[in-house]
Amino acid sequence: MAAQDKGAEGNPTDLEIMMHLDGELSGSEADLDLERMGHVVSRDDGNVTLRVPRDKLRDVVAHAVSNLELGDLSVKDPPLEETLRQLFGRTTDAGEDE
Repeated sequence: MAAQDKGAEGNPTDLEIMMHLDGELSGSEADLDLERMGHVVSRDDGNVTLRVPRDKLRDVVAHAVSNLELGDLSVKDPPLEETLRQLFGRTTDAGEDE
């Protein structure tokens, strides 16, 4: 299962998968497995957030359930602000006039 490379931020239509792991997930093999599943947004203390293309969601969830010791798993759309930033290709500070 190869993740599509769309840069660090991914595609605006990608979904976020948040996983809480009951078991250890450490080492270069674990890192490689996560990278194959999707773009690693964050990873700390047994919590992992991946960004995955919508059309790969079923495969990624099936792989995670089969191969990882999951305590919890949730799927959500990325924050609207992040999606808009990706679509329009710019960032602005709050209160800044354009």
